[in-house]
Amino acid sequence: MEGRKNVESIGEAVSVLMQVAELAQGKGILTLDDAVIVKSAIDFINATSEQKGPVGEVVALQEE
Repeated sequence: MEGRKNVESIGEAVSVLMQVAELAQGKGILTLDDAVIVKSAIDFINATSEQKGPVGEVVALQEE
């Protein structure tokens, strides 16, 4: 699997999970209640990372 790499930090892991959640929201895969809690979690992580500095390197996901 060329071009793929392993996640090497908590920041990268959070970044990947946030991107997947946003992708799922955009595709309508989540229920409304799920989308609300995912949005809340993303906002919480963003607010926390702004207070403490960057969460980590952003890992770009490729849509298939």
